[in-house]
Amino acid sequence: MRDSARSQPIVFLLVGLASIFIISWGIKASAVVLNPILLAAVITVVVLPMPQDLTKRGLPTWLSFVVTLLIVVGSIAAVILLVFVSLSNMAGSFANEMSSLSQLAELSPVIRTLIPEVVGFIGRVTVQGFIVMLIFTFMLSGAIATPNLNLGANTASIMTQVSELTSDVRRYMSIMTGVNMMVGLGDVVLLWVLGVDYAVIWGVLSWVMGYIPTVGFWIALIPPVLLAYATSGLSTAVVVFLGYVLINGSVQNFIQPRMMGHGLGISPVVVFISLFVWGWLLGGIGAILSVPLTMIIIAVLNNFENTRWVATLMSTPRHDSDKNEEHERARDRLNNLWQRVRNALPGTNADAEDSDGLAT
Repeated sequence: MRDSARSQPIVFLLVGLASIFIISWGIKASAVVLNPILLAAVITVVVLPMPQDLTKRGLPTWLSFVVTLLIVVGSIAAVILLVFVSLSNMAGSFANEMSSLSQLAELSPVIRTLIPEVVGFIGRVTVQGFIVMLIFTFMLSGAIATPNLNLGANTASIMTQVSELTSDVRRYMSIMTGVNMMVGLGDVVLLWVLGVDYAVIWGVLSWVMGYIPTVGFWIALIPPVLLAYATSGLSTAVVVFLGYVLINGSVQNFIQPRMMGHGLGISPVVVFISLFVWGWLLGGIGAILSVPLTMIIIAVLNNFENTRWVATLMSTPRHDSDKNEEHERARDRLNNLWQRVRNALPGTNADAEDSDGLAT
């Protein structure tokens, strides 16, 4: 009986690890399908208050839906068009600089290799963007119509829980969109004043990479610094580097905390780990959506008694005494679980104690 009781923790641990492995493998294998769905879902969560506000102002529901759809699609199309025009200008400048026959002859194999890759990438992005907008259209229409359905008290309770679950995600994505836009505009102005080419492209890159915690800033920083060094020298590159650090640091240390309030409530270690986990599972989209996806997981774990302690450990401790006690209980539960697993393994202290007891 004692051996059976001691083996239960290790069995549960192995079953849990196997379940995590199977689920992770399934997510990674279906990333092509999940990415547009997740991206469309996040966009829907962010813009959902817009049609609801338009409806409260007196617009018909269908017109609120159409106006919201046009604003979202128009904004995304404008950004894509801006990037496309900038890339076209970059390609034209590159062709002019490489106008000599000898240079073209040397680069022709490289160009022939890169052109199909670039065209294929643009094609894949276009198809994925169309799929995202199609899914977003259905999600937005369903979200607008669902509150008007009268399906009983249970459904109302479920909708309330879903609303609470997505409120933090909406707040985070809305604030990050505004913050990243300010950083992108600041970078564009800086590069334009310094005379660094293709400032708009690097500003859009800063805006997109701003959604990736920790490493996104450095990814957006490298291309303009290298370009400034290649075209204008070391001094300009240093100014670009310091300007990026100043703009990003000012926004993150002064503006973003005031807009975020008390923060996300997620441990910085969890944010850092989630970046690599979701990036490995879903690729670039997973890295961009790592924080919202982690927030959703924490909210789901917090709704079940048996997993609430895991959500507590993933969250940031508060100054509230009740929250601190909850964190202490979660740590104790983790320590107890670890001790039970250790005791279930052969050759541990528990076996030594049993043998000493039999000897006496």
